Amino acid sequence: MPVNTGTVQAKEFSKNGKPKLKVDGKWYFAGRCDVSSVQAGQRIEFEWSEFGEPNDKGFRPKGMSNWRLVTAQTPSAATGNQDDADRPFISNVVAHAIQAGCIKAPEEIEKWAVAAQRAMRNALGAKPETPRPRTNGHQALAADYDDGPPPYEDGPPPEEPPRGTRTW
Repeated sequence: MPVNTGTVQAKEFSKNGKPKLKVDGKWYFAGRCDVSSVQAGQRIEFEWSEFGEPNDKGFRPKGMSNWRLVTAQTPSAATGNQDDADRPFISNVVAHAIQAGCIKAPEEIEKWAVAAQRAMRNALGAKPETPRPRTNGHQALAADYDDGPPPYEDGPPPEEPPRGTRTW
């Protein structure tokens, strides 16, 4: 059976009164699993399998066989190997970000911890690390915007007089 990890987005009941969960955009029927303690926003790990006949779109329903709550990683575990001197700084940065409301979900802790570790190492004179490129498809390249000079409504841009010839 496949094992997935995801965030519960909704908890509802089917037409038959059986519980079902929406995890990362997909619906899973709880079947014999007790999901009474699961709440929206929690991160869970679960086993699932397809069952029954395909619907009119060709998809078979998915059912959970068991699940468990995934606890958030601590910043030291999320950043991998770091010196003991890094840990208090990383912990303080993450704690202040949580307190300020910048971190709203457990999944964001790792990003903050990695950024804090990079900032500390860069401040101590270590060679700056190159951040990983974004993979969300929203990062635009500067070349995408470099189409030459901006357009002017009244024709070409005004010419500058030669330096030193301007009269006031």
